[in-house]
Amino acid sequence: MKCFIFILSVMGSCAVKGQGVFKISLILPEELEIDKLNVFYDNGISEDKLKVSRKNGPLFLTGKYFSKYVFLKLVYPDTRKEGNKFIGTFFANDKPGVIRIVKSDSINPFQYYKLKNVLAPNELGKSRFDDFIKKEHVDFVNFIQKYTDQMNDSLASIAFEKSDKLMNKKTEFVIKNNSNYYSFWVYRREVVYNHMITPDSLTKIFNTFTESLKSSREGKEVKKIIAGLDLRKNQFIDNVRIKDINGDFIKIINNEKKYVLLNFWASWCAPCLKEVSIVLDIKKKYSDYVDFVFVSADEDILDFEKAVKKFNIIGRHAFINDDLMKAFGAQVIPKVYLIKSDGLVLYNRNEEKDFKLEYLEKLIEKEISMK
Repeated sequence: MKCFIFILSVMGSCAVKGQGVFKISLILPEELEIDKLNVFYDNGISEDKLKVSRKNGPLFLTGKYFSKYVFLKLVYPDTRKEGNKFIGTFFANDKPGVIRIVKSDSINPFQYYKLKNVLAPNELGKSRFDDFIKKEHVDFVNFIQKYTDQMNDSLASIAFEKSDKLMNKKTEFVIKNNSNYYSFWVYRREVVYNHMITPDSLTKIFNTFTESLKSSREGKEVKKIIAGLDLRKNQFIDNVRIKDINGDFIKIINNEKKYVLLNFWASWCAPCLKEVSIVLDIKKKYSDYVDFVFVSADEDILDFEKAVKKFNIIGRHAFINDDLMKAFGAQVIPKVYLIKSDGLVLYNRNEEKDFKLEYLEKLIEKEISMK
């Protein structure tokens, strides 16, 4: 069987010295179409997409990571059903490593592999984690798969309840296994966004981890995230830059005479799409006074474009970036904010618990009448 070899890492500049540099050789079977493969990495500060292309010879790239391990996620489409994807995940450090996918005729192309100086998640504790949350995870996934196309208010409420139970179970695992790095990783990527836990409580959990983790670059990033989660109305925000759909950086506030309604959403998020429809109704009434910015968490540009076209989502569009996520705690979606042109936050949907956005519309009407 012929294989293609790629040396994967990250290129880019960074003003802060990294903890380490990683270099991974990824060896894939010939029958996998390289153009369809997406590779994402989490370096402890941010998660980004890594461009992979086939050339004559290997790709030699270098990059820094700021965590104990860099996390790699391989994504390949499942041709049996549109929208489904296969995912393979791995952890690596600064030792030159190899990921060899040894069999691609199984349903999941990433099911069989050989590793050198690379860790499978189970080696760090993922299998224990999966066993611990299995009941709640299966219950939530089965419900979403069954009712996604029929989602209404009552079903969405049940979905949120099941999601909360799953997140609480993940949080319980982290608390019980706080000496384990994988628990810290789960905390940083998931638990810290549990909307049912106050920032003070999240800080208390954070303080149970080892001093080396708390003082690490990863630990410092967690503190920034917790600060963003505590963003409330009547606080001021910086005019954060966001990347629009053309790849250009623009500022959230670009009109001194208009309010900004910031809506975080994704094409795969059923509650988000329901909320977007309400936001669009509000936009029809107040677009002369409010600048509507739709910030997508989509990783697949085609999924994003299909949703925009299907639901006729007209407005300024952007893709989420790390500065924006940390400033607004926006890793958990949907979210809606109303911001004055001077950066004053007037409305935080989660803080108001205004899930039908009824208070938001009244607030906009009130603000306009005061001008």
